[in-house]
Amino acid sequence: MKIALINNLYYPFNKGGTEHIVEMCYQELKRKNIEVIIITTKPYFKKAPGADKNIYYLNSGYHFLGVIPTWLRLFWHIVDTFNFKKFFQIKKILKKENIDIVITHNLKGIGFLTPLAIKKRGIKHIHTLHDIQLLHPSGLMIYKKEKIINSQLAKLYQKFNILFFSHCHTVVSPSNWLLKLHENKLFFSSCNKKKVLNPIPKKLINNNNGQNNKKSKQMFDFIYSGQIESQKAVLFLVDTFKEYLKLHPQAKTRLLLVGGGTKEAEIKKREDGKSIIFKGKMERQGSLNLMEKSDCLILPSLCYENSPTAIYEASLVGLSIIASNIGGVPELIDIFGGKLFKPGDSQDLIDKIKKTAEADNNFGKEKDIKKFQLFSTQKYIQKLLQEINI
Repeated sequence: MKIALINNLYYPFNKGGTEHIVEMCYQELKRKNIEVIIITTKPYFKKAPGADKNIYYLNSGYHFLGVIPTWLRLFWHIVDTFNFKKFFQIKKILKKENIDIVITHNLKGIGFLTPLAIKKRGIKHIHTLHDIQLLHPSGLMIYKKEKIINSQLAKLYQKFNILFFSHCHTVVSPSNWLLKLHENKLFFSSCNKKKVLNPIPKKLINNNNGQNNKKSKQMFDFIYSGQIESQKAVLFLVDTFKEYLKLHPQAKTRLLLVGGGTKEAEIKKREDGKSIIFKGKMERQGSLNLMEKSDCLILPSLCYENSPTAIYEASLVGLSIIASNIGGVPELIDIFGGKLFKPGDSQDLIDKIKKTAEADNNFGKEKDIKKFQLFSTQKYIQKLLQEINI
């Protein structure tokens, strides 16, 4: 048996949680002595890393999408959706490698003809949902702007994608919310559909001793870890936290911000280095180490989130959680616990911050590590392969 993993981004061009999931799956499959390759993209004019011959990097303009003028992006998305060049490249790779199973993730930048290339080879196909990129080219749906997926252009775009993805054997989503959103748009009518929660890194599970030992701390640290972008509502979070401090000047609390993005300059203007501290973009292990020393994760997103990796990680290291009540987030809060607030509602968030800082003093509380073993990459892979009777 030989498996191909296809995702639009991979190291060293990775940006978010999906790439970590692909990497974990890749390493786990190799550990199980299953032959596996990765098909991904790289920016034009950049050299592909040559260390791993099992990773195919295809040239793509996706990496420059953020700097393309808005009026040109429509044409880019049309070309990307019907990218015949990559269709033949992928078909050729699948034939050359004699692939038996393909697991696809985000295909924006690789092209949505990819499922047809898989079908032409007669290969079993598992597709994993991470966002709404099949419903809208941006992959984003913002709170109070939900009608974006109901425009005439979006409906036309969806019709093509319904056709392209109609022959998947199994479609996997970490949230029922995202799966039902696609089903309501008539996606995957003839496919098997399954909710499978995202995996947690094995070393993170093993290295955590089940306690978040902060008994000696004098300061209650809130932390945000993610992209520094407008849709993530990071500026809203900072402004709200400042308002909270004005209302409660004696509160021994800080807000730590970790991440990178287009709003970094504005965050730097707002931080004071004492109560609001911007750490910038950090390597994943450094971010996890800082999270482990903190007390509560805040995810204030205005973007409809599917299954944020930060919530899994925060729960494992014993953090409390405050998150906006949006998308698939409530499903994770049901599992791991936490507080939800109305997206964009500053007063509601202030109330949740206050209650958490004042009441959540059970530092060092035990965590059921056995529960987190259910989210191991090994279990994740097993569930995927079980769906196609392997």
